[in-house]
This record gives sequence, C-alpha cells and structure tokens, in this order.
Amino acid sequence: MRRNIHKSFIILSVLTLAFGLLGGCQGQNSSTSKSSDSSVIQIGLQPNEGTADIETFKEELSRLSGLKVNLLISKDYQDLVTKFKEAQVDFAFFSPVNFVTAEKEANAKVLLKKVYGKSEFYFSAIVVMADSNLKTVTDLRSKKVGFVDPKSASGFLYPKSIFSQAGLSDDMYEHSFTGTHENSIQQLADGKFDAVAVWSDTPESNDGAWTDFSKKHVDKKFRVIQYSDPIPNDAFAVRSRFYSEHPEKVFKIMESLISMSDTEAQTLKKVFDTDKMTTATSRHYDGVRKMLKANGQ
Repeated sequence: MRRNIHKSFIILSVLTLAFGLLGGCQGQNSSTSKSSDSSVIQIGLQPNEGTADIETFKEELSRLSGLKVNLLISKDYQDLVTKFKEAQVDFAFFSPVNFVTAEKEANAKVLLKKVYGKSEFYFSAIVVMADSNLKTVTDLRSKKVGFVDPKSASGFLYPKSIFSQAGLSDDMYEHSFTGTHENSIQQLADGKFDAVAVWSDTPESNDGAWTDFSKKHVDKKFRVIQYSDPIPNDAFAVRSRFYSEHPEKVFKIMESLISMSDTEAQTLKKVFDTDKMTTATSRHYDGVRKMLKANGQ
C-alpha cells in the first residue's frame, strides 16, 4: 500500500510541476486542428509495437485506469507525429528522436519513459553476420547497409554519426530503409544487406534486435562491430491541450502504466519488451537534441 501511495505522490508531483510550466505556453499549442473524443483515450503506437499481445495491453490499461482505451498503430515514425499533431491520438509512445520532433512540431509533453532491465538507456549497434569478414565500420565502404527509418535514433541517426566519424559519407555506401528493426535483421539474414543498424541493450549483455531472431533460427548468428553512445529510452507523451483539459485522465493513465510493472501478467514485457515505466522530463532527451544538432538537424 505504501508503495502505491508513493507512486501516486510522484505522479501527482510531476503533474503539479508540469501545470506550472504549461500555464505560460498554452498560446503556442500546435496540436489543435482537431479535438478527439475524450471519452475514449486514443494512444498511438510505433510501427514495431503492433504485436500479438496488443489487445491484452489495451484491456489491462482500460481495467487499471477505468477508462476506455483505443490503440492506433502508425505506418511509420512521421505518421505518428502527424497523428499526434492532428489530435488523432491523445498519448503516444515515441522513439527518442521522434519525441523531440513531436515536442517541437506538436507541443508534445513527455510523461514517462521505458526502462529495460535496470537501464534507462539503450544503444545502436552496427550488426553483421557472425561469419562476415567485415570487422569495422570503415570496412563498409561500398557495401549495402540497412537502416530502419529516417526518424529512428538507433536505426539511423546515431549510426549515421558513427559512419561520419569513421569518414564514410552517404555516397560511400549503399543504404535503404526497412521500416522496422525486425525487418532489418531478417533482411541481413537473407543476404540483402552486408550490415544493418538496430537497437541494442548494453554492450555487456550482447542482446538486441537480433536476439529473438537467433532463438528462432539457431543457424543464424550475428556479430556487432560497433556500438553507439547511450540513447535515452522511448518516451510516453501526451498532447498539451489534452493534458490541460483532462488532468485526472492523464493521472490515471500514468499511474496505470507505472502499476503495470508490478502485475503478474508482465504485459509491458510481452508487448514492449519493457520491464517498467518511470517518470521522465524533457531534459532527459537533451543528448538527442545535441546529436541532432551535430547532424545538422
């Protein structure tokens, strides 16, 4: 009981602080082209989050919050920002880069972030097949490289910085986008790419987007040739207008997502491969803004 009271106090404190900050910026809310039906909570998901257990997540979140929840899976990263901007969704799970974009273009307000294991960060990994003769990023000159999406932190923007630091400009290797991390690993295994850039847990764990694939295809082995700097985990954000008009619903959704960490169903793990959700602020993503600025964005 004390633990739940503590969680509620943390969430309420975050909401109270944020309302104070929000009061001065209501006039700049850009996500006002439509107003969604507030009786149904619309939550946007990233393309790779449309798993078989998504209905279980919706049902559990509805039960815990006492609110009717609907989930919308975006076509790609930009589509999620567009849905947010046009108020087709009230909340959304964003990749770090996509959150920074949504914050700038649609006045998104971060509430929570994912935690994998005990880490609040993850990495980008440049991956090749285990039997490949490619050893370093510089070996990828004139090779075929698979990226996930132009807005993906671990699937494009962070690895792009790695390539630049290795002296490889865009015209020195062939590259294309696959849409999801799973697609990138599949196409690497199929021989369509010499290397791909995907998300990874800590380098010590040797786990990443390739782990599940390797378990299902034991004859396929992968090797990482370079990791990126740490990247803050995915954000869970709300439209600022919805936040100001329905604070009690925001509180219930936040509390419910945090409470899911303690349920035996382990829904967060099954759907998002996430161990828990914890509170977050915009400052947690300052490193992403720095990386984007270094990339000229």
